Amino acid sequence: MDQNLVTTAVNAINSPNSAISFLIAYGLKKAYDDFASPTIKKAGLLGAKIFGALTVAVENWAEAKLQKGQKLQDDIMEILKDTDQSNITTNPLGYVIVPAINQYYYSMDSEEIRHLYAQLIAKALLVNYQKQIHPTFVHIIENLHPFEALIMRDLFYRKPGGLSVINTMWKNEKGRISSLQYVYQFHKDIAIEHSGITMIRFQNLTEGQPEHLSNLNRLGLADVNFMQWYVDEKPYKSLESLDKVKVDREKCISSHMEFEIEKGIIRLTPLGESFCKICVAEKMS
Repeated sequence: MDQNLVTTAVNAINSPNSAISFLIAYGLKKAYDDFASPTIKKAGLLGAKIFGALTVAVENWAEAKLQKGQKLQDDIMEILKDTDQSNITTNPLGYVIVPAINQYYYSMDSEEIRHLYAQLIAKALLVNYQKQIHPTFVHIIENLHPFEALIMRDLFYRKPGGLSVINTMWKNEKGRISSLQYVYQFHKDIAIEHSGITMIRFQNLTEGQPEHLSNLNRLGLADVNFMQWYVDEKPYKSLESLDKVKVDREKCISSHMEFEIEKGIIRLTPLGESFCKICVAEKMS
């Protein structure tokens, strides 16, 4: 866009042709004549600027939608490239594929979220997965943050184990109060090698956010259980060494209260396990 043309149009506010100047500068004159509402046209330059902003936003969205669609197609082709073509159904699950594609276009542009949609759509095309796909999977992906997709991946590949989690409590003779909730870590990167024996390497340990765990619990994908904990103290000691836990401990002690750690385990629920087999697992079963 020529900035001088835009500046000229914007500076022409007092001109009777200021709206026209603005539209010409943005190359929107023909679209304005054909599609602008009567109210917009009566508003002069203000109406032209509103119309221009909306039109550019729609054009940008359409271009982004095209690019996202092409990426999704490439992902699905990669997933199915070694699949026996006789296993690809001629009657795919429309109640899964249609809403999945529609929601994908409106989702955040995230590789992690795109991976979930691609796996779901690809497996909805396969005969041997038809009875394993729950219709709520589309809704679940729609409500996931990219980090939550990574947490699910970590939980899935470390099964039957789970992730360690702690809460912190402040205690005195009057009782105790909850302080930090859902302190945990997960691996953002997982390297998977299939060379006869599947090798999994967990990498890039990252501190998780409480709201992400709350959302996974709300969606029925993960269970946070403080009635069970690991005998091995090492993972809990790692959490206790985090800066925010140290600061919380110091504040508790300075308040003349007793500091307590509540230990727990994060595991997949049956729904979470089923979801991961369809939307997370990279190797076809």
